Amino acid sequence: MTLFKDIPVNDIVAYQQYPKLRPVYQIKHILELQNIHCSLIKENLDQWMIPDYSFNFSRTLIRKPPCTTSENFQLGYFFAGPLEGDHYHADVAILKGNVVWSQSFKYDTEITLINKEISGNLDLKLNALITMLLHKFTGVIEIEIIGEVIVSIHLKPRAIHLYSKDIKEQITKLYNKSIW
Repeated sequence: MTLFKDIPVNDIVAYQQYPKLRPVYQIKHILELQNIHCSLIKENLDQWMIPDYSFNFSRTLIRKPPCTTSENFQLGYFFAGPLEGDHYHADVAILKGNVVWSQSFKYDTEITLINKEISGNLDLKLNALITMLLHKFTGVIEIEIIGEVIVSIHLKPRAIHLYSKDIKEQITKLYNKSIW
């Protein structure tokens, strides 16, 4: 069930295709690697309630600043933040642990490509996460970003249908021949 040969179309396919890389779906782990404080217990009202993908990765990030739940604990969730700044996503092509291309996009009810570079601290964080978690990976990941924090990583492209024919061919070569 792939868009092109070996390109996962959703998280379930990617999760099965890359069993050794499943830790990238643990949002709490991704945030803690970036020195973002996380807690299983709500410590203040400004914290966001975020689903723990290791528990059930079919949920989406809950964006409730401030956290509106009166509960201090909820199974399958943790608390972090507050997270501030622009909220967007990016598909990032990686060849043997090195970034070779990226494209940012907004994802509300539909996907819209935007011109926003991954640079500065965000670039450093992305490369550090790749070094720690995906140093041998070749393929395209989707990252979700709020401000300068990578809040989630998915082992599949999100906006491939919007890319030019040339980029689609490059992505196909990346998966099929490990070249860019």
